[in-house]
Amino acid sequence: MSTAFHWPCTCTLLNDNKVESNRIESRDDIWRRTNTSPICKEEGIRFTEDLTQEDWRSRQALWPKIDQARKEGKAAGFRGPFGFIEGKRIMEAGVAICSNRCPGKILGEKADKEGYWVACVLEIDANLVILINIYGYNNDNKNRNLLHQISEVIIELKAKFPTDHIIVGGDFNLTPDEWMDRWPSKLLSEHRNPILDAFANQLIDIWRSLHSGVKQFTWHKPNGQNKSRIDYWLISNSISDHVTETEIANCPLSDHCIINLKIGNSKKITNQKIIGNLTLSY
Repeated sequence: MSTAFHWPCTCTLLNDNKVESNRIESRDDIWRRTNTSPICKEEGIRFTEDLTQEDWRSRQALWPKIDQARKEGKAAGFRGPFGFIEGKRIMEAGVAICSNRCPGKILGEKADKEGYWVACVLEIDANLVILINIYGYNNDNKNRNLLHQISEVIIELKAKFPTDHIIVGGDFNLTPDEWMDRWPSKLLSEHRNPILDAFANQLIDIWRSLHSGVKQFTWHKPNGQNKSRIDYWLISNSISDHVTETEIANCPLSDHCIINLKIGNSKKITNQKIIGNLTLSY
């Protein structure tokens, strides 16, 4: 049952214990009155601002971890959009760089405390490569800030480890082109993503560079009604001529595809070995 609050404004208490107000001034008035209300203090009633849709999605993503922790008898719950287990904040995202018979060695590394990116510097055949794995948000403003942060990380790593060889790959949650890289598209011609272009103005979307005009996607809804290419490798021009293969491959038990990138001695350049043979998959 819904209960109406007949205050100087129209507010409604919904079944899920939320109050909807028709004006910001009304909301602020409710907060002021309840903060000093004796009955609210006696009954332990308090009002807080509702979470944004993005915050609710974050909580939903964390819920399996919270639920499992509670089943194990651990103290677990939410504070706003954040999840905590035994007093420690848990992360929605988590990326990693795993190596198997890596042809080089890691000289340095950095990681996002929220788990949205991890970076390392590889030394391969006396050449340095900055390698970054990224997991983007489902929010343009957050992605804009995330990519700006990664740009700063690249600058910082290049200052310490001078190199022009950069590889950034992962799930960006951004389509490079809303026409070519999304299906169905609402557009009829090329429409570049300004957030991604601002970040990657010195980097090359190598799959698109080698597959011009091809429509292939890396993510799909389970029902197949929506598809997009949001997983890709962005590489520096110094590496592009040494790419021997890049492909999008099916990945069992996932709604994302695998993106492969192979780098080695190019047929275009036979007298220069840039970074040996390196195979990357996401």
